[in-house]
Amino acid sequence: FAPKRLGLAFEAQVAGGKLLVCSVDLAGELDGLPAARQLRHSLLAYMASDAFAPRHEVSPTDIRALYADPAGLRLVAPAAHFEADCSHEGYPAKHAFDGDPATIWHSDFSQTRHDPPHHLSIDLGETRTMAALTYLPRQDKNVGRIREYAVYVSQDGVTWGKPVAHGAWPDGKDEQEIRLTPPQTARWIRLEARSSFSDQPHASAAEVGLRFTD
Repeated sequence: FAPKRLGLAFEAQVAGGKLLVCSVDLAGELDGLPAARQLRHSLLAYMASDAFAPRHEVSPTDIRALYADPAGLRLVAPAAHFEADCSHEGYPAKHAFDGDPATIWHSDFSQTRHDPPHHLSIDLGETRTMAALTYLPRQDKNVGRIREYAVYVSQDGVTWGKPVAHGAWPDGKDEQEIRLTPPQTARWIRLEARSSFSDQPHASAAEVGLRFTD
């Protein structure tokens, strides 16, 4: 067994200055976290001392590449509207876009049978250029996890045309990404679930996100 080489903090010379980066949240509520408070105190004391003298230089470009713009990675659009072909009570389409993997969208699983394909549609409220769509399966079990998928875009939410991407995902909890090549400029985007890994005709999603280029 070999442990992973993980680092919680690193230091470097950047653009003539000194930088220390910590991946632990030390800016939040720390009242009940004495270890986190001590770590913050130790790091700040170290940075204020003469011992803080990074030997390696890193460019600002490399530092910026470590951080992703949340608005570019996730659907952040106040005017966005979410629709599904069907949703079970308590599992609405908006649950796939609320940033909480514990809440899910699920197609209707009442006594009325709804066969696939199922879909989630997003009205961004304005025309945007999208480079990728991400899909996080439900984390508790595989019922409704999407296997075969297709992605469509539309300017009006009525005419969708042919899929701009399609394929199949493996079963599991990992987030999946669909790269849109070339990027697609549209107001609406739809994720279609053509089949799932369960024996029942369902579809579900913990989180769906978009990566924009504009």
